[in-house]
Amino acid sequence: MKKIILLVGAVIALMLVFPKFMQLSVERDLNAVVDAVNSSEAETGYSLTLRNFNSGWFSSTAEVYIEFDPYFVTGFDVLGDVLGVNVMLDLQYGPFLMLNGPGLGRLAFQAYLDQSLAREILTYPEEKSLYQLEGQINLWGAISYRDSVPMVSSKDNTLSFGGWNGRADLTSSETTFEGQILSVSLEMGVGNLRLKPFSLKMNYQDAFQDIFAGRLVDTKTELIAGYLRVTNSVTNEALELRNLSAGLFNETNEDNQLMNFGFSLNVGEVISSEYGAKEIVVRAELKNFDIATLQTVYMGGDYDLIAENSEQFLPLFTASPEANVTEISAITSQGLISGHLLTKLSGITSLPVDLGNPVFWLSKATIDAKLSLEEELVSWLLEEIALIDRSMLSQFATQRGDGTYELSFELKDSEALLNGLPLAL
Repeated sequence: MKKIILLVGAVIALMLVFPKFMQLSVERDLNAVVDAVNSSEAETGYSLTLRNFNSGWFSSTAEVYIEFDPYFVTGFDVLGDVLGVNVMLDLQYGPFLMLNGPGLGRLAFQAYLDQSLAREILTYPEEKSLYQLEGQINLWGAISYRDSVPMVSSKDNTLSFGGWNGRADLTSSETTFEGQILSVSLEMGVGNLRLKPFSLKMNYQDAFQDIFAGRLVDTKTELIAGYLRVTNSVTNEALELRNLSAGLFNETNEDNQLMNFGFSLNVGEVISSEYGAKEIVVRAELKNFDIATLQTVYMGGDYDLIAENSEQFLPLFTASPEANVTEISAITSQGLISGHLLTKLSGITSLPVDLGNPVFWLSKATIDAKLSLEEELVSWLLEEIALIDRSMLSQFATQRGDGTYELSFELKDSEALLNGLPLAL
């Protein structure tokens, strides 16, 4: 019986002491986040102000003012001023959480904007906030949350936004995020835009607080849009893209010395009043880039550093870097196009005094390029580009038995071949 009483007493003590411990920790961490964000304001354009923190034993509320300078996105003063908004926070301390449903954890939280925000120009459900977020920190410190934006329309009928739903999981070693916009309709003076649906996925192999620290780690980002249409109201011309997807990634090798970067683009179909294409594919990559050197250039912020300290940046070139367009292809309304461009620097053990010396770089470069165009597409291009005729074309490309024109270029050991024939450099 005594053991049971002691156990119950320990649980009660935990329930009483743990929330107070979390309350003190959260207030300290919240101030630390504010300081951290404000310290990088010059790089991000964001600043935070903790306007009040109403502390309780089991829960607290806070108000944070977020200010953002649009110049960091647009490159010029679109509004002539910064944007600011108040964010309200509701916090509940563990270990027993009820704010977002029953569970165990360190903290449950909700964040939302004032429900009266921008209602003079926007229409959205009365019971909704223009943006809201809810989540929790589990017993091991990992964060998970969901955020949303309701359906919104402008009172002048120029904007219709179908809503946003997103989710994220943040740990000490990985950050994942994904979300979807259901639809967007935007009417402008010169035209309109339609988009639906649009989704975003991101994976960052590090803690979320290090995203802006400039560290090069494995990341992967994917964008998908089912339908995009842009219309010019003046000319009544329209451009449609269907089944669009784009991806970006960078990954390190096993010993964490080199990094590869990649880009991919797929478009199911492009339709306009003048031309069309389908099954568009673009694949590009940068390979074997020395991470330490990239980090030095990135943190230095001055790309002239290479010329001034060439020996320090020698590892960037001794790693045999590559810049490749591994695939480019499309089926156009005039015919098929396909090709690739593979380039590599190799055999570099030292750099010349004159980094602009073309003889040195040609001796170290390997290039393999090829472009194929169907005869119908070539005929269309000759009609569109008056400066080129078939006699000139024959100097640059060869015609295969099926009528396809092919242009190839190879460079190795300072010797170049154009369509298999030696080319003087």
